[in-house]
Amino acid sequence: KSICNINAVIMKNPIEIPELSEKKVPGKRLVSVGRLVDQKGFDLLIEAFKESSLPATGWKLDIYGDGPLYGQLEMLINKCDLTQSVKLKGKKSVIDIDLHRADIFCLCSRFEGFPNAVLEAMSYGLPCIISKETGGLKEVIEDMETALVVELKIDKIKESLDYLSSRPDEQKRIGHN
Repeated sequence: KSICNINAVIMKNPIEIPELSEKKVPGKRLVSVGRLVDQKGFDLLIEAFKESSLPATGWKLDIYGDGPLYGQLEMLINKCDLTQSVKLKGKKSVIDIDLHRADIFCLCSRFEGFPNAVLEAMSYGLPCIISKETGGLKEVIEDMETALVVELKIDKIKESLDYLSSRPDEQKRIGHN
């Protein structure tokens, strides 16, 4: 006999395995998604991207999202002379094609719960670089197997970007896992 009557609804996880007819073509694209707030660490990602070999080798960084730091991040991109390589793409309600066309996903959050953006990227077979501070993902991420887990330091993020971008086989292996 139940002591309380609770109406409950089971909600499906919003992550669905994509079915895209377009064949994936490697294009040297790094993608990140999130609100443009300090928590998400986009400033660290932009700095690490600048210090890495990626801009010189033709890689592009696309950041999807909107928020109060849009102007500051835009100024940082200009200051770092990355206007040709780094784009703030704004908020999009559906980014499936953008994830499908990406090669690597990166989330450098200073703190995080359980970010669906990483799960979405993984559902597209993207190898992910995430900060150790991305808390809730510890249950589904194994460093160097299902993602690269890095210290939240510009030099460590840079090392991960250089490592993964220069190893297509490793991108494929981690993305597959």
